[in-house]
Amino acid sequence: MNVCLLLFSHPDPLEADRLVRTLVSEKQVSCGHLFPVGVSIYEWEGKLVRDQEVNVLLKLSESSCESVTERIRSIHPYTVPEILYWTVDGGNPSYLEWVMRFDPKKDFRS
Repeated sequence: MNVCLLLFSHPDPLEADRLVRTLVSEKQVSCGHLFPVGVSIYEWEGKLVRDQEVNVLLKLSESSCESVTERIRSIHPYTVPEILYWTVDGGNPSYLEWVMRFDPKKDFRS
């Protein structure tokens, strides 16, 4: 089992905060970090768009990434939200163990 980092952007900082609080309280993620509001510039449907967004970095088990991605997609206001995740190759073993405490595939009998 590996630790995963999941990054997504959201146009509403309060809604992003609410979502992270929900995911942590439901033990789907161990931690979420909301970065200050920034500006994203991109092309969408043939138009140049400039939006303010907050970026959120979630720390979770790799086995939770797909379900958390689907959860974000189901409530996100964008048609194609930015959601990226990758596994962690290393780090502070104590921190990685802390993140993995909510891994749904963890054998809690041991």
